[in-house]
Amino acid sequence: MRWLLGILGIGGLLWLAPAGAQVNGARLAFRTGNSARLEILPPLPGSGETLLADQKFTVRWVTMQDDDGLDRRDVPSITWYYTPNDDGGGRRLMVSVFHDGFETPLNARWISANPLRQDWDVLREPGSRLGRRILRGRPTGVPLISLENFDKNFVVSARLRPREGAANFGVAMRAAWDDAACYSLRGMAELLNPENPKVRAQKQLQGLDPNQWYWYELGVRSGRGSTMVRARIWDGDHNQVLNTLSMLDAPGQARCPNGTRIGLLAGADYSDIYVDPWEARWPAGPKGEFAGTRATFPRAATGSSRWLTWGRSSRRAPR
Repeated sequence: MRWLLGILGIGGLLWLAPAGAQVNGARLAFRTGNSARLEILPPLPGSGETLLADQKFTVRWVTMQDDDGLDRRDVPSITWYYTPNDDGGGRRLMVSVFHDGFETPLNARWISANPLRQDWDVLREPGSRLGRRILRGRPTGVPLISLENFDKNFVVSARLRPREGAANFGVAMRAAWDDAACYSLRGMAELLNPENPKVRAQKQLQGLDPNQWYWYELGVRSGRGSTMVRARIWDGDHNQVLNTLSMLDAPGQARCPNGTRIGLLAGADYSDIYVDPWEARWPAGPKGEFAGTRATFPRAATGSSRWLTWGRSSRRAPR
């Protein structure tokens, strides 16, 4: 079995290939490229872990500190994919904590902030060859809140398409059913706690097209004396960073968000929602890791075990 990791940065597409023929004991290193360097480590000796797609595993990696290393001033991020193809084609996002493509009944995972209103519908995407489902929120609707709870430090990613006339579509974190305080990334790139006007960051993004898909990503991480809130907006193919925002919040102040749920803001169509650990998406040091199970590779469990991991690091957002 062969595993590869690719990183797409400013320098282009880079591939890492195992130094040996087998994954057990083989270190993964760059074959070519001149962008950010990252190396996936083999399973720990005696741990019983593997990198097989249909078994439980832990992905561990290190970054190389040199002239071509990660430039932390530009807030690098990693997006993890898997694909059965050596050329990277047919890639799919890995699932580490949560994924919803709205194939199950909506009330199995979500509840409206106002159950008396019918602001959300699951529809078949018109013209979709596979009959893909989308979640549609009315432009003036109320938020949709998850039934599941999540740890404090994570990133929520939503693929969305703004609806004509909508202004406050987007995603929310540390939300609660009975409290409007939360961290949200909404509209034309506004990062805020709607219950505290002082906690806000805004960098206007021009030219959002209601007919196009985008990725809205919002992450929160608690630290000593402060909470880091970081957001990014990507194009619909997740190839280009369109905007990056960040802010610090002081815990304990009035209306500080303390919820454990995520929220979707009405006014857009949504096709996929993912939740990942903060450390899987935002490298904060020279090494990192995250755990996965067979759910990480949803289609691999019933098919071939020749699945690959593929990641990407973005080094700089356009100004």
